[in-house]
Amino acid sequence: MDLQHIRTFVTIASEGSIQAAARRLGVAQPPLSRQLRRLEDECGELLFDRSRRGVTLTAAGRALLDRARQILVDFDDLAKFARNVGDGTQGELAVSFDGSAVFDVVTQAISTFSNQYPGVRVAIADIATDDQWPALDEGRVQAGFVFLPQGSPGHLAHRPVHTSKMMIAIDQYHRLAAAASIQPADLAGERIIMNDCRVSRALVEAAIVQIPRPGNAPVIEGGIGRLHVMLGLVAAGHGIAILPEALRVIHRDGVVYRDAGPDFPELTLSIAWNPAVRHPARDRFLAHLQGASPPPAPRRAAARAGMGRDLTPET
Repeated sequence: MDLQHIRTFVTIASEGSIQAAARRLGVAQPPLSRQLRRLEDECGELLFDRSRRGVTLTAAGRALLDRARQILVDFDDLAKFARNVGDGTQGELAVSFDGSAVFDVVTQAISTFSNQYPGVRVAIADIATDDQWPALDEGRVQAGFVFLPQGSPGHLAHRPVHTSKMMIAIDQYHRLAAAASIQPADLAGERIIMNDCRVSRALVEAAIVQIPRPGNAPVIEGGIGRLHVMLGLVAAGHGIAILPEALRVIHRDGVVYRDAGPDFPELTLSIAWNPAVRHPARDRFLAHLQGASPPPAPRRAAARAGMGRDLTPET
């Protein structure tokens, strides 16, 4: 029993005549009759009573008809789903971001994409930039918001989506608390709290090399993995932290934020992906970030499922 035989049976039942069904399907009557006989042989039951006026369903035919129609509906739904996955309007998409700085551009992009393509289930993962490269490489995520200037592995692609200024988190009684902005030279002798991410370290090092008093260089204390722990240490007067300006919305008692002066480097947020792996939903997401149309899905050879219908993905 194949799908074409089921479709033949349903069409004959709807038309009440093999001849009318043949006209509707655009085939000759003898092949259609042979398909019906093969189906009846497989079922071991007559599905129609034949007469000169046409055909009528037997008890077995009536029992089979509803299930046969549902099979056709389910197959059509499956074919449509496959086409939608092929053009990126349905399926799954894993997106990672560095939780040390959740920019509005990230949350808004994911939200608006999900609203525009509700058939794509977006899974979000909080992964540090350094750990996103292997996650992209291994296919655990398909797109990742990463921090540069640190370069990605050469086979992974990335493009900038947002640039953020930096700010300085200090305790409310710090000697710099009254300053409107803080310059790199003001950090002389300070203890800087940071995590071990290469990007964070690169930004801090780019700032402190500008301090004109190398004998009084800041002390860098790394190994702090979570933002709330960093801010807790800042509030306790243990040190200061250099953070993306987007985190200003996060309140912590005892901590104040001051603008980083123009000599501080800026932080670039980029979207990264593996171009060697085809993923239509990811391509739609990348295009969504740029406000452009996604690249067309490659055409496949016509897929037929024994029912005479062309299931070539639409582009």
